[in-house]
Amino acid sequence: MSDDAALAGIFTPQVVWRLQSLDNKTKAQLTRVYVLTCGDGTGLGMMGPDLVTFRDAWARYLACAFRVGLFDGANGNDLRARLTGTDDDNFISAMNECLATWFLADHLGLSVTPRPSGKSRSVLELAITLPDGQIFVEVKGLIRPITLDQTNNDLNILVDALDRANRQFAKGQRNLLVIVPRMLTFLFPSLTDVVSELLVSVFIGTRAVNDGPAGAAVRETFRPTGAFLKARPGNRVWFTTTGGVLVLNEHVQAPRMLYSARLLHNPKAKVGLPTTIWGNVPQFTGASQGARE
Repeated sequence: MSDDAALAGIFTPQVVWRLQSLDNKTKAQLTRVYVLTCGDGTGLGMMGPDLVTFRDAWARYLACAFRVGLFDGANGNDLRARLTGTDDDNFISAMNECLATWFLADHLGLSVTPRPSGKSRSVLELAITLPDGQIFVEVKGLIRPITLDQTNNDLNILVDALDRANRQFAKGQRNLLVIVPRMLTFLFPSLTDVVSELLVSVFIGTRAVNDGPAGAAVRETFRPTGAFLKARPGNRVWFTTTGGVLVLNEHVQAPRMLYSARLLHNPKAKVGLPTTIWGNVPQFTGASQGARE
């Protein structure tokens, strides 16, 4: 199925008309209408190229979702309903699932299958199939946007997403959480070094530099203050079922959509994730010099 056919197959004229007919549209609903009706962008001023770029990106995500089977069965019907309904949060969560699928399958070239089983009959988004087994994938979006002046306490939404996914993952297998945050684009056009450090502090901990003897190399470690390492009552570490968190961001730079990602491995995971399949995605392991480029 072509990208254009996938877009037209989900956002039929009836779906677009229903959005256009809404009274008192939210900003997100207006954006959807503009994206879906932008044509070639002519006559839309400076917004035109951005709208076309978003429209083409949505088409790619949907075509990939059709190809891997995300729209099959009852769960596929639910995905379609969230994409075509009027609720903003449902739409964003559904498009995030399609974005994450495209990033893993088409951008990174990984083999994925839809809707594997998780813990207690829960249904996850994807499974990545590798020669030595599978990685089970759950996708979470954030409703509240990330801003530059937030502290770690303000970023509990990230840990909340981890907590919800950790409850869905079965033990004894490789599990990956993909988080697609809403970032204010004028602050975070991509996942910059500042944002990377913020994510490291939330999930792994703050960096500490240990001075060695005279002439010895300086060694960098992490204070165990992040969600993966922080001890809870009884000296227990939670979230050991989740092998890592992939934070994925899209940013329009017409005529292209740019993508940034960071993978934060869980040093305390019972079953860890591989480090060799993620292309050029920077990885943070919590080890000395904890980033792999």
